[in-house]
Amino acid sequence: MPPAVAAPVARGATRRCGADRTTSIAADGWATATMSDDHTAEIPLTVTHDVIDGRHRVRIEGELDAFTVPEVRAVLADAEGGDVVLDLDGVTFIDSSGLAMVVEARQRLQAQQRQLVIGPRSPIVQRLLELSGVAGHLDQSC
Repeated sequence: MPPAVAAPVARGATRRCGADRTTSIAADGWATATMSDDHTAEIPLTVTHDVIDGRHRVRIEGELDAFTVPEVRAVLADAEGGDVVLDLDGVTFIDSSGLAMVVEARQRLQAQQRQLVIGPRSPIVQRLLELSGVAGHLDQSC
């Protein structure tokens, strides 16, 4: 499993992830990981952020893992003021990095007297939330 990247990766930017891997996130939302031996994998990720009636809605589509979590963290960090609804209905894969990001976002927002609500979620996300015991600690809608 690749190591987590500590700093956010902006769309259109390239970030060096260790001595043998570079991750780029293009303007269209596709993350590309390039290994030093010229193996390239495209990881589909789309993150949309809307504000409706002062409430942020962040929708994630694609894989939520160590490669893509930095992009989502950056979007969540930009969601200033108001509560946040995290729409995970389009998530096709989630690992412990994605789960940790959800828990960290909840803690950060609570410290700011704000709320993280888990909105629609895919069966894969729901299963991980339940198996990890996190589901009972999150505000969930739908």
